[in-house]
Amino acid sequence: MRNQSLVVLLLGVFLAVVVSGCGGGGGGGNAAPPPSAPQFVLSASKQNVLSNGSDSALVTATFASTVPNGTVVNFSTDNSAAVIDKTVQAASGKATASVKATNLNAPVVITATAGTVSKTITINFSSTVSANAATPTVAPNTPATINVVSSVTDPSQLQVTATPAADTTIPTPAGNGQFTATVTPQTLGPVTVTVSIAGTSDSSSTTVTAVMPITMMVSPAGNLLADGTSKATVTASFPGITVPAGEVVQFTATNGAVLSSSSAPVDANGLAAVNVTSSTPGTSVVTASYKGSTGTANLVFEQPQFSVTASKGIGLADNTDTITITATFTGTAPADGTAVNFSVTPATATLGAATATTTKGVATTTLKSSTPGVFTVTAASASATVKFIAQPTAMDAFIGLTPAVTGLASLQFTLVNSPGATFTGGSESALNEATGSLIVANPSSGTDTIIGLISGTGFNTGTAPIIKVSYGIASGLPGVQVSPSGISAANSKFQPITLNQQNFVVTVKYNTDTF
Repeated sequence: MRNQSLVVLLLGVFLAVVVSGCGGGGGGGNAAPPPSAPQFVLSASKQNVLSNGSDSALVTATFASTVPNGTVVNFSTDNSAAVIDKTVQAASGKATASVKATNLNAPVVITATAGTVSKTITINFSSTVSANAATPTVAPNTPATINVVSSVTDPSQLQVTATPAADTTIPTPAGNGQFTATVTPQTLGPVTVTVSIAGTSDSSSTTVTAVMPITMMVSPAGNLLADGTSKATVTASFPGITVPAGEVVQFTATNGAVLSSSSAPVDANGLAAVNVTSSTPGTSVVTASYKGSTGTANLVFEQPQFSVTASKGIGLADNTDTITITATFTGTAPADGTAVNFSVTPATATLGAATATTTKGVATTTLKSSTPGVFTVTAASASATVKFIAQPTAMDAFIGLTPAVTGLASLQFTLVNSPGATFTGGSESALNEATGSLIVANPSSGTDTIIGLISGTGFNTGTAPIIKVSYGIASGLPGVQVSPSGISAANSKFQPITLNQQNFVVTVKYNTDTF
């Protein structure tokens, strides 16, 4: 009986529980569902932030539906170096936190959580952006590579500008935070390339210089005289490139060369020119420079090489008889019209002109004197010596042969007198190796003297004269020379010996020539 009572009691309790769960006899209903989690979107005021401890970005959670003011949003980062407001209460449906960092070069993931809903956004932190020209010099209109290092992951956030304006490209990722960009200069000279991170003040600059060989032209071509007067024009040009008129090209020269100017403007034809002279023999290098581009030209300056000759070695000291002095350039000839300065020592003789100009490398002047003596006429480093003597009354003409002749047995030639002078009768004689030979002459026959020499055995001539002809002088200054015609010679076997005018050496001695 006791066990049956316990079973009945438990059954009653179970039924009571069941009835209670059913609303107690039909009086109950369904329970209310829990509230839904608030939905929001996460945004940032900028994606790139300088990691300098002061620059910051605002991260905002904006709720899709109205939430009570004071609703809590928790913010966190995946990098402890980034500092953010961790707990923010919403106001007007938004909760905003500020995030910043110091010395951080990395992207940071920021998480915002409201209730059970979390959202993330990534912000790039960089302490610097670095730009470096991989090709610091290029030809105009040629791309130059720029290496860029930054923590920015999106290359479109990197801005590339050039001053002066030049074509640039958006950086291309090269891995590990490295990028490459290009800049293409259109003009000569340096271009400043600046890479910056969008939305920040961070930037880095590097320089690319567009250069090209400057073409150098020299006119006149060839060597110049190192006389301080002879000049060449050196012209710089820029083929294929337009350099604005008025731009200035700098010029320098080595080895003592003198420029008409150290700079010259570019003209409307794109040319800049200077003149160059030098008093220093040797090679001078003329360099033109413009905004990093250069060109050189080598100019060779020669020591003036010329001779000074006289039309005759002796003149009458009557202040009328003139001697023509000729300066002839034997090396590089100067331009026609180049001045040559003459001087005479002692100064008692008179130059027709102390300065004469060249024609095809030759300049002439005249000299006369009323005073007998020896005079030296000098032009630069060359000189010639002449004499002026009183009117002579007699003269001796000495004739020799060069080169020496072997076995000379007979000789005939004619002496011709200088125009404007006359002589009276005289005598003739055989000298030195020709002593004892038969000699015949007619020094009183007029202006020409025919001379004949005969040796029965023959003889060998040497360097000394073999014939002497003496004259009396009536007027003027006779100056005999061998005629190119009428020359004959033979040896003792009657075999001909070939001689011409150049084989005769004629020396004249006047009785008033005491110098």
